[in-house]
Amino acid sequence: TKKRFLLITFLLGTGLLATSTLAAENQGPQLLTGGQIHLPQHDQPLSVSLKGEWELYWGSFLYTDAMNIQALRPCLISIPHTPSQSASNCPQIERYGYGTLRASIFFDSNESQSANNTYFLRIPDIPGAWRIWINGELRGSAGRIGKTRRATKPQYLIEFFEITPVDSRIEIVIEFANFHDYLASITQPPPLRSRRPFEISFFYNNFFLMLINGAFLFLFVYFMILYILDRSYKENLYFALFVFC
Repeated sequence: TKKRFLLITFLLGTGLLATSTLAAENQGPQLLTGGQIHLPQHDQPLSVSLKGEWELYWGSFLYTDAMNIQALRPCLISIPHTPSQSASNCPQIERYGYGTLRASIFFDSNESQSANNTYFLRIPDIPGAWRIWINGELRGSAGRIGKTRRATKPQYLIEFFEITPVDSRIEIVIEFANFHDYLASITQPPPLRSRRPFEISFFYNNFFLMLINGAFLFLFVYFMILYILDRSYKENLYFALFVFC
């Protein structure tokens, strides 16, 4: 019993350590204001969390429907976002529906023309289905977006994209549809990083996930072997099923 308690404590501690990096991205001041962020020239590798006010076009797919952005008036929604939060100047937003998120990142003109002008964007899990456009180009999707529940197929997916600024600017447009997740929320703002910070973050996040999954697999096999050797002690079977699930 004491051994099992120590194993569970170890796994929980490792899990908390693995999520600490993602939790840190939600801290700090909001960087986006009015759907825009201006990044000055920097000598160090870039690593920013796109936290703050994103433009929200509720009930519209900007690029799929070829909407005229200039003719639309966006709402402003705070990312990270929870269902209890409401978007400013957007009373028509509902729990279920579809729309578009948009953010623009402006770089110093000298910075965007430098040799190190490649960045990496991580799109966290967005409830429902989504499609992303970067600088006007369709780059990826998760599930199938639609304007009704029948036309929408949700999918859990985390994606990474390599980006090069165009005219000292990066435009991120995320079309989304959620008709299935009652507790829909965007709990992690997308991070934008230079190559080196991206590689470090990618390595550590995946290392801890592999460590946790490997530990659970080891415990499952170990206690299943104990149960096979002594079937009268069913606690080993229950614990093996617990760590497997």
